Formats: sequence, C-alpha cells, structure tokens
Amino acid sequence: AAAFARGRIPGAVRVDGRDLGALPKGVEGAAEIFVVGTGPNDASRRRLALALVGLGVRRVTELPGGMAEWEQLGLPLESGVTGS
Repeated sequence: AAAFARGRIPGAVRVDGRDLGALPKGVEGAAEIFVVGTGPNDASRRRLALALVGLGVRRVTELPGGMAEWEQLGLPLESGVTGS
C-alpha cells in the first residue's frame, strides 16, 4: 500500500490477486489491464493476470520488471492516496 501511494500508473487500482472473485469496480472485460508486480520474481503477478483472463478480460499485459520497468519506459506516474 505504501509503494502504491508513492507512485502508480494513472488510474491504477490496487488489487490483491489472492481473492479476486470478480473484476474490480469499473473494469470491463474489454479494458486493457497492466499487471505490475514488485519485480521479476513476483509470482503473484502471473496469478493475477491469469485470474483476470479467467474473468473475461481480453487484454492483459504483465510488466515483469514491476514499476521500475514502467518508469524506465518513461511512462506517466501519479502519487498520493487518491485512486487507491
């Protein structure tokens, strides 16, 4: 939660993949969802991506390098507790 508040992808929703029984509020199957873990060894990233596909999301992209990869690509970030 602290890392999420420090910096996240604009519009990101923090989800715990262990108990994902439905799509997060406001997310539809046609949405493009980026699954960002803590880094290359974060096994929960793959579990969450597969769970989302199982719930009908058609466009799921995993970032194996975590937020470091997002930042390295120069993509936008937002911070603070809003949107978490």
